Amino acid sequence: MPMLKTVAVASSAVVLASAESSSTMTNSKSSPVGKVIELIDELKVKVQKDLSAEEKAMASYTEFCDDEQTQKGFAIKTAGSEIEGFKAVIEETSGAITQLAGEIDAAGSAAAAKNSELSSATKIRE
Repeated sequence: MPMLKTVAVASSAVVLASAESSSTMTNSKSSPVGKVIELIDELKVKVQKDLSAEEKAMASYTEFCDDEQTQKGFAIKTAGSEIEGFKAVIEETSGAITQLAGEIDAAGSAAAAKNSELSSATKIRE
């Protein structure tokens, strides 16, 4: 029996506390301080939503930056390889240019010799 009295008293206390709390809440919401608290709670919710949206946007932007960095790194490596290939082609063609310039000079000398021979043959016929 004493246990039942303790339970009954405890449950009565809980009911009275919740009734008092709800009447205090009603009174505080209609008071200026209650209105300020209500506005602060609303702002807190709004700020939390904005923060969540900013975190999502920042995560998206960070992912974009990481992808761009990776792509630019590959582009730089590819361009470096292409530059080395172009340097090799330049060296090869420089050698070919030097060789062909020598052949052109030799052909020019041969053409000058033939012109000289033609000129002397023409003089002999006249």
